[in-house]
Amino acid sequence: MVQNLTGLGLPGIASNISNIDQCTPALCDINLYGTVNYIPSLPVAMSFGLILEVLGYIGRLSMHYNVFNENLFLINIICLTIAPVFFTAAIYLTLARIIVYYGTYNSRLSPKAYSIVFMTSDVIALILQSVGGGIADEASTKAGRSEGVNIMVAGLAFQVVSLLLFMGLAAEFFLKVKKDRSQIRSTSGLGASPKGYKAFVWACAAASILILVRSCYRVAELAHGFDGKLANAQVPFIIFESTIMSFALIIMTIFHPGRFIGRAGWKLSGWGKNAKIEEKKQPSAMDNGDWNAKYGAGQPTTNKRFSFDEGTYQREYSRQ
Repeated sequence: MVQNLTGLGLPGIASNISNIDQCTPALCDINLYGTVNYIPSLPVAMSFGLILEVLGYIGRLSMHYNVFNENLFLINIICLTIAPVFFTAAIYLTLARIIVYYGTYNSRLSPKAYSIVFMTSDVIALILQSVGGGIADEASTKAGRSEGVNIMVAGLAFQVVSLLLFMGLAAEFFLKVKKDRSQIRSTSGLGASPKGYKAFVWACAAASILILVRSCYRVAELAHGFDGKLANAQVPFIIFESTIMSFALIIMTIFHPGRFIGRAGWKLSGWGKNAKIEEKKQPSAMDNGDWNAKYGAGQPTTNKRFSFDEGTYQREYSRQ
């Protein structure tokens, strides 16, 4: 159950904050309580992915008029193979914020660990796919192209394994959340999510599954090289690449994380069926004078993660 912060007098948290999920950068010290010490940029990941998708389909559409142009083929295959890496990166960052909302105590990994582990896996997958694409692009022999394709397949397979692990951990987290929130509702009537938040979570799950199916297809497609039977079949590509990625991008656009995460000025009022989001004015964060008057000069003596558990709080922080 989420720890009520009222009356605890924690450093770096505005006095009107009662739960950590109400925090915004203006109200809580990001260095003390943020999952990372900066605001991750979802638009950057999404934008790079969309740009690569557009470039890939420009190459593919151009192949309609010149199917013998190898450069157009490589633009198509490389861009469309790499693009989903950026979408999975956005999903990884999104889950880290969702974990903060529903309670870090339900998660096997901390939000920061999710960001570090799976963003690192995305970087590795991106490097392998980029290097493989580059080798295939520059190769002058069939053997050289095959080597590049094999490296691309390794990057895709690594992405599939990482995504499977991520989805397994996410499923475990949400099962714990479901159990936890059921207990909260049965004992106190609390536990409702803001309007649309559950749909947003399901949308992220759906997009993850679609990208996983697409990645499995690309592994199978390129496993036998550019000359393989599946790599030269158009219908499977339309179904498992074009259609699936279109659905994934439509879902991520409709349920864009920016609509549900990190928006300042949201207030959850009511619970259960009466829960709704209202706009409210937020007080500004404590300035240095307020900090010094309440906690004394200087920075707090600890930078440990805040725990919702009262006992852990007592061990990590001493009340003055």
